[in-house]
Amino acid sequence: MIDLSGSSDSYSGTATASLENAYETCDSFSTKFNNLTLNLSTEYPAIWGKWFNDTLEESGLTPQFYNVTVNETYVATEFYGHGAGVELNVDKAVVAVTL
Repeated sequence: MIDLSGSSDSYSGTATASLENAYETCDSFSTKFNNLTLNLSTEYPAIWGKWFNDTLEESGLTPQFYNVTVNETYVATEFYGHGAGVELNVDKAVVAVTL
């Protein structure tokens, strides 16, 4: 997920501008659950549902380990640990970008 902050000014034109970025911080943690459900509220549930299904299929997981449910306002992705558990790894990076 991406969170953007800064001024809401917009610019357009044909001029070239340089982009400068700087890596500021990184935090991470890992935890384990018996089962895990991720709920995503979105205006585009069908698109996100397809992304989750395609990504999980490409990862090699079989449907016995997950289920993706799509309705009008959200996507629920359930992961089943079947006794071994589901490990969740979260990384957060803060990058400053200047135009």
